[in-house]
Amino acid sequence: MELTEEQHRLWRRWVLTVFLPSARQMRDAIVDHGDLFIEDQIPHVVLDFCAHIASYEVTAAEWAAGEEGKILVNHPGEEFVAYVRESYKSLKDAQAEVLLSTASIQKTNTQLATAAGDSGLDTPPPTRASP
Repeated sequence: MELTEEQHRLWRRWVLTVFLPSARQMRDAIVDHGDLFIEDQIPHVVLDFCAHIASYEVTAAEWAAGEEGKILVNHPGEEFVAYVRESYKSLKDAQAEVLLSTASIQKTNTQLATAAGDSGLDTPPPTRASP
């Protein structure tokens, strides 16, 4: 389907003001926090996404120069979306386990402290009265 000139103009505006700034933030988070990936290596679908953003950077420069611009690397699509969704869910599940474990430990510590108080273990021994 061929876009009209008006549709091209609107598309460029959306890319430059909404999509590209948001995608840059995602790319920067990936680059700045790559050590947080669970996998041993950054997954290919994430690298494909970063390549897509680099391609759009060139396209945006071409648009700024008054050229038509062409996207050289397509967005990885549903594979990327699924990876992000599944990874986020996996991390949230792991976080929930840690929080439950922490809550259980705190509850146990509270119960132990209460039991120790009831048994008089925290009470200092009585002092002897002087004659």
